[in-house]
Amino acid sequence: TEQRTNNLIQDLALTDKKITILDSVQSEIFWEDTRALKVFSKNQKNILRAVVPASETVNLINRLKTFHPNYFIDWGGSLIWLELDYLSGQKIDQIRKRILDANGYLTVIKSPENIKSSSEIFTIDPIKFKISQNLKKSFDPKRIFNPGKMYTGI
Repeated sequence: TEQRTNNLIQDLALTDKKITILDSVQSEIFWEDTRALKVFSKNQKNILRAVVPASETVNLINRLKTFHPNYFIDWGGSLIWLELDYLSGQKIDQIRKRILDANGYLTVIKSPENIKSSSEIFTIDPIKFKISQNLKKSFDPKRIFNPGKMYTGI
């Protein structure tokens, strides 16, 4: 684990940055609070979650540096929590493109209401979208439950 941590620090050019490495007890508490979104409850910033293959993490973070995010890396590198000061529909689209290029997907966790209503909150590839659409049709053919909540048109 120490070698992997050192490799990440080198690969992400973090040697001069503030880094916190948690022991196992701290880590368990922190990640449970992160998954439950407690970590972000008092945070006024925008929160995005990217899931990518661990082999793409370093490349993706380097490609996202232009947005100046703070980030947490979870799941051995496959889950990246991004914290941004400013977010717009255009910025979400640019971030989503970079994440899709890394074979991942994006979920907008916390953003201004106008962004939530004008931009897709979840990123999904066309095949998974079609599967979701068919599931929705079979369980809710009259589109009564949560119309358009996850994806426009579902």
